[in-house]
Amino acid sequence: MNGFEIILSREHAQLDEETGKARAARLRLLDAPNPDRPRVRDAIDIVVGGVNLTARVAADQAPCVLRDLALSLVDLGCGVRSRAIVRFYDVPWELGLERREGDLALSLVKTGDETDVAVHDRRTPIADAIAGTRAAISALLTGRHAHDALAEVLRSELEGAEAALGQLEPGASTPPARHDVLAVVEPEPGIRGAFGVELPLSVDAHAGAEASVVETSDLHALLGRGRMRAVVRGRAQELGEVHGFLATERLVELAKAVLDAWERGRPLHTKVSLQGPLVGVRLDATGTLSLTLVASENAEAPRSTHVFPSLEGPDFVDAAVSLGRQLVRTIVRRDRAQASNLRLLTLRRRVRELSERLRDVARPVGPFGESDLVNQHRDSYRPYVKAKATTGAPDASLRRLKYEPRWTAEVPGIDLRATFLCGDRLVLSGASQTACVDRVTGKTLWKAPTVRATQIPTPAGLARLRGDGRLELRDFGDGSVVWTADCAPRSKGTPAACTIIAPGLPRLLVATDGDRHLCAYDLTSGAPRWRYTMTRPGPVRVRRAGRLLVVSSDEAQLVALDAVDGRVVWRIRDRLRFAAPAAIEREELFVVAGEPGGLARLHHLDALSGARRWERILEGAVATESAPMPLGRLVVVVTRDRRGIGLSAIDQTSGVEAWSLPPGTFPPGTSALGIDDRVVLNLPTGEVSAIVARDGSTAWRHVFETPVHGDAPRRLEPVLRAGALFVPQDRVRVLRPSDGAIVGVVTSDLVPDLLRVDERCDVYVAEESGHVAAFGAQSKLEAVPGRPRLSLVR
Repeated sequence: MNGFEIILSREHAQLDEETGKARAARLRLLDAPNPDRPRVRDAIDIVVGGVNLTARVAADQAPCVLRDLALSLVDLGCGVRSRAIVRFYDVPWELGLERREGDLALSLVKTGDETDVAVHDRRTPIADAIAGTRAAISALLTGRHAHDALAEVLRSELEGAEAALGQLEPGASTPPARHDVLAVVEPEPGIRGAFGVELPLSVDAHAGAEASVVETSDLHALLGRGRMRAVVRGRAQELGEVHGFLATERLVELAKAVLDAWERGRPLHTKVSLQGPLVGVRLDATGTLSLTLVASENAEAPRSTHVFPSLEGPDFVDAAVSLGRQLVRTIVRRDRAQASNLRLLTLRRRVRELSERLRDVARPVGPFGESDLVNQHRDSYRPYVKAKATTGAPDASLRRLKYEPRWTAEVPGIDLRATFLCGDRLVLSGASQTACVDRVTGKTLWKAPTVRATQIPTPAGLARLRGDGRLELRDFGDGSVVWTADCAPRSKGTPAACTIIAPGLPRLLVATDGDRHLCAYDLTSGAPRWRYTMTRPGPVRVRRAGRLLVVSSDEAQLVALDAVDGRVVWRIRDRLRFAAPAAIEREELFVVAGEPGGLARLHHLDALSGARRWERILEGAVATESAPMPLGRLVVVVTRDRRGIGLSAIDQTSGVEAWSLPPGTFPPGTSALGIDDRVVLNLPTGEVSAIVARDGSTAWRHVFETPVHGDAPRRLEPVLRAGALFVPQDRVRVLRPSDGAIVGVVTSDLVPDLLRVDERCDVYVAEESGHVAAFGAQSKLEAVPGRPRLSLVR
């Protein structure tokens, strides 16, 4: 009896009447075909020694798989190559073939996110494989329904493969010489946790040292099984036999998840199977990790479990990185042909990325900032710090403010984020052009064909940073391009930019350059002045503190750059990412490290030196899009979870919590604005309220009509101008911040998705549909001497 047999069949889904679940039923393609059955697909069964190797595989194109298998056997039988891979087209399975003298070694692997080895190194005589494949082709070509099942081209290819198999004499050809080597990785000494593994390799004896010009993916060359062990705090544990390469891949992926959770301050409890041993990790929000190792069961010893508590997240990541780095080097040293194996190159890239992240975040950070950089010359930066900007409060006796419509416009594909007031002009950006109109009359001053870009109004003109990296400055007068500069495009996050316009400082435009750089350009000429390199890509947020630029990004550090030359003036580190923007109040700086759903810390720093004043762990999940709001002697932080948002007030001097409103107090989508001793909240339900910063009580509250579904403004941020508060709801209302009195109402048919207010309190409303309307105030709000001043905290 032939030890290698191929059976082609047709598989269809049937519904089990009792369980209601689909069950598979296979019909012989050659003997009992039924073309009327729905959802019929081909299947292929490869039986070796009575064992169906592909019982778990349902190939949709079984004749094509049979053709590829035949052609691979021809190459192996002729000695052209010693290894081949047959893929199953529409299903993620691969059959690996390797000729070992007169035998054929077969491996069946499911690829994808979860690699599964169904069969490894199953031996059969190559002559049996050739005979079985030839018999399957002959039966397929002569079957009763073969003409309907096969296309003419496929039939011709199968006939040619059958003829080539019939001419093979495997014993007459000599396959390329191969020899077995053992790649051994020993646990790295000097670290708290380490893994070691053995990986048998089959190496071509005549493979040259030159790298191939074509890189291919060959997992079957890396499927050897060997022993694995772990050493934790000097204690060695045998874990049993594993597929060493696959085990390393899974440990690296687990280490990436651990590092992500550790950086974000989130708990993590998970385990992975190494196809035998189990590795489990339990990481709490403080960063403490408990490692569980479960050895595979074998004939020599029963399955054993070992738990190693009181580790840190980076300890496990370091162990996985060390194993991956050493394994890649050992494999390439043993078999130079693997230098062009895409599967190995992918592992090397992931290990390198993980190593860079680990090196960046795992620096020692103590309570006194041992790894911080403090500015020892803070007094030299003090003259550039401006006094707190203020606006006058309106007179309580001011008569009702009335608005009248001035003009309307339509901008197809309007970009609300790129609509600005620039002096006496309003810049409107659409899908294919940018227009500048007179803000009083609505007359179009100029139009220019453009693409979507991040726009920043500057005294020198309109700066536009496009998605492809091109930076340009357009003149406000006629829209012409003053200068251009080439930047690298960003692949993560929106481009960011800001301007440096202050007495005694150069006029600069600071913008992102690619994913990892921040570059300063001269506003007059467009020439680059300096460039700062970040350790990792991600969103960038820049805040000015006089001559300093405070940069927060997707890093576990906050840096302050000198605006003149770009050098780092001070730096603080935390194991958590500084994902939220910073708030600067003269010489005080408040910033949150952490992300939603995990641990978060509020830092109070000296804005000029970077010296730490205090830090506090926040109880609720922080809203990273909102900066802390310094209000009087307190700083208020917006917290958030799936229920909604809340507020937490911290004493600026001691760092002690004064009061808090838990997340969910206000619904999702609520916008918060700090004004002197108030936090004004604009809710998507039509409610507007003010919270007293001193004690968390409600100062005033309005409940307006709830916007109809779909007509709620896309942006609910209130605007403070000339001491009046402009609130977008179903219509724009003008409120007095001190007592919430309604001063005026702007009535419009447009949904105020975007609200702009100029210094004369004229209102400009833009709807996402592209319609824009301007409204003029008939009365003006003026500051009254002696009344409280208002400020907008950004």
